Amino acid sequence: MEASRRRKADPVRLEAFIRECGASFKTTSKSWVFTCPKCRKVDKLYIYRDASSFICFVCAEDRGFKGAPEYGLKEITGLPLPEIRKALYGAEQAKAGEKLLIDLRDDMDDDGPDPLDLSLDFAPDMVWPLHCYPLDSFDAKPGVKYLAGRGVPADIAMEYDIRYSTEERAIAFPVMVGERLVGYQYRITGPSQYMVKGPYGPEPRKRLKTRSSLDIPRDRVVMFQNRLEGADACVLCEGPVDALKAHYVGGNVATMGKAVSDKQVEVIRRSGVKRVYIALDPDAALDINPLVSKLEGIETRLVEIPAPYKDLGEMPLDIATTAVLAAQQIRVGLMYFFLK
Repeated sequence: MEASRRRKADPVRLEAFIRECGASFKTTSKSWVFTCPKCRKVDKLYIYRDASSFICFVCAEDRGFKGAPEYGLKEITGLPLPEIRKALYGAEQAKAGEKLLIDLRDDMDDDGPDPLDLSLDFAPDMVWPLHCYPLDSFDAKPGVKYLAGRGVPADIAMEYDIRYSTEERAIAFPVMVGERLVGYQYRITGPSQYMVKGPYGPEPRKRLKTRSSLDIPRDRVVMFQNRLEGADACVLCEGPVDALKAHYVGGNVATMGKAVSDKQVEVIRRSGVKRVYIALDPDAALDINPLVSKLEGIETRLVEIPAPYKDLGEMPLDIATTAVLAAQQIRVGLMYFFLK
């Protein structure tokens, strides 16, 4: 539908109603921003001035909570819909006009985060292979020993449903979204090089230290994503062991690679965290500024790794916690380098 054909609320009436309705809000040049009454996430519900539409960037996907502004205001204020329509459109238009059908995509702008598609409908529900044992089972003892050697106690690891694969001789880190297992990543616990029998004697072979299950929706999830639920802050790491070392801070997740996709950023934004501690590996230093720009509106801090450690994964839990909480705020436009 062309913008010129859409029936929109009178901007003056809309602003007057919002200012007089008694609800708490923030303002930007193009929006009013509210705490969503459905998901209770702060600063996630936007009512757009020009488009006369609203969207909650958390509820839009799973609840369809978006559309004409009166529907958002009805939930925010608890007032009857006819009364709100009368205030926004005038008595005559309120009688004639029922539901406004607005193509939100035409009117979204840089005033708020784009409603990126984070749907996982295409991703099959996975089950653990039979050779992946919970850490409290007898067969998982090598995995428990490996994690202990990396400074991760078994009781903490079991909170994440981490497992040990007897077939792969590897730790298996789950990728969970709610109750759904959408993938897992192996990390071998022994040497990557081994010998096999060849036609002329023993021959060396090498296997990858890490290997992921097929079809992980890597660009739209982060490992340990459930740790973001109810968290005030996110600790953004590259690998799972790094993320585990930030256990006591909470909100600790892993990107499963050097790149941080726009949809992974959106997962973090929609979680409602107020602060992001960036704890990526040192070779990601040049990507810090673009990432901070994508997280605009959320306080960002850079975790510096003290000598002699190379990353969070090498640090004891208590030292890693201290390093994260001591991180300094990053400001867009400045270049930061990790110093050894």
